[in-house]
Amino acid sequence: MTTHITKADTFLGFPATKLRTMLTSWEKGRCEPHELSGLKSLNFTTGACAAFLGECFDRKFIVVGYPDGLDEPEDRRGPPILKLSDAGTAIAAASARKRAPKDKAAAALERLVANAERISRDKNALLLVDQIWVFGSFIDDTKQDVGDLDVVVTTRSNEKLKGLDLKARLAHLRKHYPGVVPEHVMFYYREEEWVKRMIYGTRRDPLVAPNSMHNLVGMHRPCRQVYDHGRGGRIAPEDHPHHPDSSERADYMKDRLVMPDLGGFPENFQFIPASVYMWPAEIVSGVPAVIGERALSPPDLARYGSRPLDGRDGMAAVLEGETGKALFHIGRTVEFTDDIWTYRLTIDAVHVPRGFAMSRWRLHEFTEMIGGLFNGDILRLADRRAKLGVYPEIVADLDFCEKSARFHELVDRMQIVTAEPWSSKRGETLPAEYRYAINLWWSGEMQFGYSGPADYDDCDWDESPVPRDAYEEWLSALGASSATPGSPFQP
Repeated sequence: MTTHITKADTFLGFPATKLRTMLTSWEKGRCEPHELSGLKSLNFTTGACAAFLGECFDRKFIVVGYPDGLDEPEDRRGPPILKLSDAGTAIAAASARKRAPKDKAAAALERLVANAERISRDKNALLLVDQIWVFGSFIDDTKQDVGDLDVVVTTRSNEKLKGLDLKARLAHLRKHYPGVVPEHVMFYYREEEWVKRMIYGTRRDPLVAPNSMHNLVGMHRPCRQVYDHGRGGRIAPEDHPHHPDSSERADYMKDRLVMPDLGGFPENFQFIPASVYMWPAEIVSGVPAVIGERALSPPDLARYGSRPLDGRDGMAAVLEGETGKALFHIGRTVEFTDDIWTYRLTIDAVHVPRGFAMSRWRLHEFTEMIGGLFNGDILRLADRRAKLGVYPEIVADLDFCEKSARFHELVDRMQIVTAEPWSSKRGETLPAEYRYAINLWWSGEMQFGYSGPADYDDCDWDESPVPRDAYEEWLSALGASSATPGSPFQP
């Protein structure tokens, strides 16, 4: 039943396990790029997190919808929510372990049955194992190995101790099983924790994947019973086309999760959507894209005139200050030639009230969002370059209109955050294999860069992420003997 991620699987050039970590954390409430960038297990900058979230939106791993069971229009109550699609859930629930031989799974099952027998002989056991069932690839003769061992273990009360109330049962555990259940476990979970430890051990074998009888009956799929307390405990394995209590697949059972293709890329390059910073109600309504505020008032919207507000090429950005709010327009363009890809993000001041004073905290939040889009777009461009098997220079330029350039605090902060791929100690923006021929420009002036193959000496190729043969073949296909990219800003 479990979906799997292998070591070879990547997403935007990083191990696919990073995507799994991000989606599980996203589902638990870390929903914005800057929140996810704080995860040590990711070790990402805000830009990398924005790129990952943007891909998840575009590939429908994260979708706008309603809570499970409220998908029909007549059942909907309250605003829509962002949630994982079935594809997103398949990634979040995926195992990164290698598939195991069936004899290893058989040994794990034997330990479970042996533990059940040991508990049945224990006169002090509060609960006894009633039945053990297995299903999935372990009982599929066409499979040579297993991703995990899908088991269902049910329990029953020990008739000799059935009359004890909760207080007496907890006292019984402390007396007869000292140290089995850690003291930090809340008292109402201690009996459940005791059962788990007695059946699966202090640390459950990672190969064992417990499930519930409710799900096994609902699946209506082949299964095998190996233990039955009512028939003396261990029994000869009995295969069934489905559980005896199951008549058909239950409506409450979702379709089996299928791991989506994590490779590939769209035919046309897409900027990270503004929706990674927007509320689901606004995404659904199709209002002009705005970050920094939920929606624009009609007078504020009118100030933008014909500027694009689709969330890709352009979006509104609101910066709250000490004395009102300033309106900006964020525009993005990209031009592709054979040897240079030129990306530009422009911050244009639309309306700044007289005497506007910036709030340091709001400025930090504002620039973190825009810088996340800038750096995330660089990652997406580098990923596209790698998947196409081409080696142009990527030029990323941060630009300001004359009015916005007067806000020196804004310019300084934006320069700090856009330099993160080269200077950040907070995490990675680009995987090592993508760190070549990418240059950062501020208003037409080069600042930082990763040298590219066109600049390599013979000794540089030894540590280059670019295969020399592939690069020279690409050059040959372009009809050039060498690449000498110039400034894309020269007239």
